[in-house]
Amino acid sequence: MLNSIKTKLIFLILIVLIPMTVLQAFRINTNYKQNVEAELDANYEVAEVISMYFMNYLEDVWTGEYGLGVAISADYNLNKEDMKRNMEAFLKHDRVILSYSWVTPDGKIIVSTDRNIKENSFIKEDYYKRITNGESKVISNLYHESIEGKLVLASARAIKKDGELVGTVVGIIDVIKLHEILSITDTRNKSRYTLLDTCGTAVFLNEDKYLRYDQRISNSNNPALEALKGQVEKTYRFKSQYDGTDRFGISYPIKDIGWAFVVTSSYDQLAGVHRRAMMKDLTILLLVSMISLFFAFILGRQLVDSMQKLRSAAEQVSRGDFDVNLEVAACEELEITSQAFNQMSQHINNLIKELEKHNEMKAQFYITMSHELKTPLNIILGAIQVIDKLDKSNIDEFYCKLNKYLGISRQNSYRLLRLINNLIDLNKIEGNHMMLIQKNGDIISTIEDITLSVVEYANIKNLKLIFDTVVEEKIMAFDHDKIERIMLNLISNAIKFTNPGGFIEVNIYEKGEKVLISVKDTGIGIPLDMQRNVFNHFVQVDSSLQRKAEGSGIGLSIVQSLVEMHGGNIAINSNYTEGSEFIIELPVTLIEQEDTTDMKSSISNVERISIEFSDIY
Repeated sequence: MLNSIKTKLIFLILIVLIPMTVLQAFRINTNYKQNVEAELDANYEVAEVISMYFMNYLEDVWTGEYGLGVAISADYNLNKEDMKRNMEAFLKHDRVILSYSWVTPDGKIIVSTDRNIKENSFIKEDYYKRITNGESKVISNLYHESIEGKLVLASARAIKKDGELVGTVVGIIDVIKLHEILSITDTRNKSRYTLLDTCGTAVFLNEDKYLRYDQRISNSNNPALEALKGQVEKTYRFKSQYDGTDRFGISYPIKDIGWAFVVTSSYDQLAGVHRRAMMKDLTILLLVSMISLFFAFILGRQLVDSMQKLRSAAEQVSRGDFDVNLEVAACEELEITSQAFNQMSQHINNLIKELEKHNEMKAQFYITMSHELKTPLNIILGAIQVIDKLDKSNIDEFYCKLNKYLGISRQNSYRLLRLINNLIDLNKIEGNHMMLIQKNGDIISTIEDITLSVVEYANIKNLKLIFDTVVEEKIMAFDHDKIERIMLNLISNAIKFTNPGGFIEVNIYEKGEKVLISVKDTGIGIPLDMQRNVFNHFVQVDSSLQRKAEGSGIGLSIVQSLVEMHGGNIAINSNYTEGSEFIIELPVTLIEQEDTTDMKSSISNVERISIEFSDIY
């Protein structure tokens, strides 16, 4: 076998030796195009990363301005000197910000850390009009600072209370010092990095931070201007307006603010590299032609070795060991085969791991269901045994204890019924068999009635249950039973996981064409690593068998599905040990209906409430 492969390889080399020159020339041209594309791809990655870094810096600036604005607007007793001291304290933390100013909604500057800015002067720039038109975070285009003539940017952050603008914090960014933030030391291939504002003016140019304003304005034929329209612009060759050299590069749009980041490379440098590569390839071609026969023997051995590796890997898999990483580079066919073999073994290995994970989840499900079923059953059986042994001679005492243990049995029967109902509903939801029966009604009064109907359960644990709304009435289409199911589950969870003396708030807000329902408590909270999974099946914050509150971990999964069936969504805000807030967002819609059935008819369903709150003692 070895000799046959070597012989065929030598014969093949003799056949392809003549057309190899043509193929090599073609490959040189292809390599050049690939190098250009690779350089453009590299420029794209650089532009994307630096754009993201710049936006992160802007977000940090806006966050600082927001904190400063909240501190100023929250304290009505602050005088101008106090405001100025607060601003100067913030100013120390950012070496790029020249000054901060506090501006009223009508554009009047109340106080500023810049001594050159007079009080009661007005901001008439376009960027501040964007604030008054409703934007919360604004960055201006490049302009000359009026007093000293510095090139600056204005960063404005709106401060609102109850949706109304109460003031704006304006920070002035020194463009020269911006180079400290966007310091780029990797200038391989003479790469040039340019940050353009919405007018196409160069805010940042890594090669010259002292560039005059008129030199920063882009020419009308600058291909980078296309990126300001929101599309990535790839340019293969153009003449630079800064030094007249031929360049190619990527113009990357920063869509959040309408700017663009441009990364270009020297076309002449790449062409020089291409010429050197061409001479090198031609030299190699001559050498290969001379020594190809000599290496035929070595290549044949490599092929044989690669085939042997493939065979050994196949035998390893046949023994049940799927941890295979076969590396074969003798030829393309064997390399592709080895990659396919690795993918196959990896796929099998992943299937085994998924099966193990599924079995683990199945085992966890059995453990959870076993606990949730056995606990109420044991209590019921215990109550029955106690009833059997009751002394019937004292009728009053007998009936008193009988009612007590019947109540215990009833409550734990409700627990079993709740678990069974949840499992049935979960199966219906996963099979798309759960029906949504919507009717037009007042969602506000419905939520209020549901909340007030369970106050006694909060009182059992010495909790204060508060209902509040900023909307007195909102007629919309919803499924009353599903909304009741959602609210009872969230409130029962809040009661279970809130210590005595705490409080639970149910609030309703209006947000455009949506209604927001908030259920907030002062309970144990949910760890950050658990918050992403609380809506998954059988997930519990405390999964130990000694947990303080009972539950199967199904309820929140059903709640999320019922909310989504209404076209809404549910989110969670929680700090561990500090409480949780579940926020439901429902769209306000109306439907045509002929049925005038009273939607409040099921509110008095005491049994449903008893079932949902059956694990609250």
